Amino acid sequence: MKYDDLMILASLEFIIICFLVYIGFKLKEALELRDAVIIELIQTSIKAIESCNNLKCTKEEQGENDGF
Repeated sequence: MKYDDLMILASLEFIIICFLVYIGFKLKEALELRDAVIIELIQTSIKAIESCNNLKCTKEEQGENDGF
């Protein structure tokens, strides 16, 4: 191989490595965002369950239990 061919291959390899590193950082950000969304959904679900339990207790105290 000629020197010019080796330089072209080295440049292409460098570009590919940079692209793969960029993709890796984007995937890391996406996974962190996914984790944050999952945590938020779990917290919202817990709040909804607590609200439902509070509503159930209130209805039972009033004697208006409608199948809760």
